[in-house]
Amino acid sequence: MVLLQQALAAGLADMPLIPLYVRNQTSAHCRRLEFRPRQDGMVLISEISFRR
Repeated sequence: MVLLQQALAAGLADMPLIPLYVRNQTSAHCRRLEFRPRQDGMVLISEISFRR
């Protein structure tokens, strides 16, 4: 029983952090432009182009 309590204590001490707040990313839409938002939130001008 003591080993189980020690294992549970060690597991609880190493619990990962779960974010309670995540900042939303906002983007705009323009019919003349082609752009797909990236998963990392970066906006690279080289990835934006005019539609043909």
